[in-house]
Amino acid sequence: MTMIERVARAIQGAEATHENGTPWVEHVARAAIEAMREPTWKMLEDSGQVENYGDSYSDLHPDLDHKAWWRAMIDAALNEEH
Repeated sequence: MTMIERVARAIQGAEATHENGTPWVEHVARAAIEAMREPTWKMLEDSGQVENYGDSYSDLHPDLDHKAWWRAMIDAALNEEH
């Protein structure tokens, strides 16, 4: 699944589950960012994480951890306050 497809599905789900008085647009933005927390295979390839190291997540370059860096950046975005 591409990142665009993942985010689109998250937005659809956010529309259906909106609650707790959060402004709709913030709720949808949070759902979209959460959907981006796991990088796609293409993102890892383009980062150099998988170059010449196989074709599955278990084959990632042992000295690079782009997935952890990406997740940390997404978590920081989700935890920012106004």
